[in-house]
Amino acid sequence: MGLDGFLAYVKKEHSDVIINEHITLYSHQRIFMDVSSYIYKYISIFGNQSSRWLGCIFQMFLSLKSYKVHVVPVFDGKPPDEKKEELEDRKEKRQKAKDKIKNIESAVEAYKEKTLTEEQTKLLQDIIKDLQNKNKSTKLKTLLFDIGDDLTITDNDITDIENYLFSLQRTTFYMGAKEMELVKELLNILGIPFLQSPDEAESMCAYLCRKGFGSAVISCDTDCFAHGCPITVLTYEPSTGTIMSIKLKDLLESMEMTYEQFVDFSILIGCDYNKKSKIKGIGPAKASELLKEYKSIEEILKQEKMKKYDLTKFEYKHIRTLFNKDYEKAKIKKHKLIDRDALEEFISIHNININSNRLEKMINECEKEPEITFE
Repeated sequence: MGLDGFLAYVKKEHSDVIINEHITLYSHQRIFMDVSSYIYKYISIFGNQSSRWLGCIFQMFLSLKSYKVHVVPVFDGKPPDEKKEELEDRKEKRQKAKDKIKNIESAVEAYKEKTLTEEQTKLLQDIIKDLQNKNKSTKLKTLLFDIGDDLTITDNDITDIENYLFSLQRTTFYMGAKEMELVKELLNILGIPFLQSPDEAESMCAYLCRKGFGSAVISCDTDCFAHGCPITVLTYEPSTGTIMSIKLKDLLESMEMTYEQFVDFSILIGCDYNKKSKIKGIGPAKASELLKEYKSIEEILKQEKMKKYDLTKFEYKHIRTLFNKDYEKAKIKKHKLIDRDALEEFISIHNININSNRLEKMINECEKEPEITFE
């Protein structure tokens, strides 16, 4: 999600703008959270067939509350039409993964029944080779011993393939209404107010932060910068409280761009609104170089050198209008005390694994919070 290759580029070329701090920097302050990006993150890691993803969400919110951070999660609404291609692409990738899983499962079953076809044997051999190449401890072996097509498949190989299948299955899980409602139920129990965006959560979060209703936005989505968010917290580690954040002002100064040029930069490298229609072959470094020289997309497209690129699907004027949007003023409720009885029942029903002593300590810490009134 977000701007293609952007974070890696910043870490390499503009690392001076990255701030590594502790979340207590925002104690007694309101910050907004693009909560969908975190639900998606944890479901991608653990899948939604177990409660582990929900346990991570629970511990994240409980830790924020215990650090006296007044977090206000914002949920996604209806995605804009311009994002349909991106959503269709994700759906297509999930389907391809499902088809691949089905073929691998059939091949594994055939191996166990000793009825492997030539095609299934090749499929399993290719997977074994890929796994061995990814495993650093076996790279030397693959250099010393050529793995040919006559590679013998062993029971240990099948175990490795079954583990690989488990990781592949996680990519097929879908974040739906059920998962959203579970998180909303949890937030109500924890006494954490939340908002519903009419469209994209990160866009609304950025607007609320721009207007001074909060100090920062927590989001995994780098589109926040294009939406003009003053401070984006890109990572939060609940177990340690550490965060990694970037201030838009510092980023623009380091990249030597105006905000308007950064929006053009985002469109050129590919954002959630134009992943399939962006100009192929232009990454962050090239986009930065072009904007420094020509200042805007209009001037860039006039250049002779751009004739080598396929510009037939490239649309940028409308996409510009999707960033830095305004929203109606939101009514944000106060944080409340945790409903201990309801929380105990929720943890039990959903089999959330957390140390009882640690839980009690964190809840007690949450209840020490003095009442703060925000505008």
